[in-house]
Amino acid sequence: MITTPRDEAKAAGLRWSHVMQAARELRAAEIRTREPQDRARQVAWRIYCHWVGRTSGCHPFWRCGFDYVLGRLANSGYDFTKVKHYDLIAASVAEELPEWYDRCDELWEFLGTEYKRLPRTEEFISQAIEWLARMNDSRSKAIDEEF
Repeated sequence: MITTPRDEAKAAGLRWSHVMQAARELRAAEIRTREPQDRARQVAWRIYCHWVGRTSGCHPFWRCGFDYVLGRLANSGYDFTKVKHYDLIAASVAEELPEWYDRCDELWEFLGTEYKRLPRTEEFISQAIEWLARMNDSRSKAIDEEF
């Protein structure tokens, strides 16, 4: 009976060090994939804090800050134009991140989406086990076909 990821890896004939290395690589790839969106949220939140007079102490809340701010606007259909200085915030974001130039509506739509947290380490380990097990299976099949 398989009870832990380590047991699952062992049952699949995988070395735990390889599983952990693959899990770290999968996590790093996920972080790289999210980087542009995370950067846009960070910059927008920092600029929002500046324009509405919040202290720099609120900067660490870039992941959930807009959920709170825009959540209050949900009853008005996320009318971002009710956010104080929304146009100046979008213009300032575009200065730092040119890919958002002339995309004020899209920026605020994006900021209105829920931030999806990075999956837990266990999920990356499970993905690594599945991926490495498939690789082992395909290698075994290829070797069997050669002989």
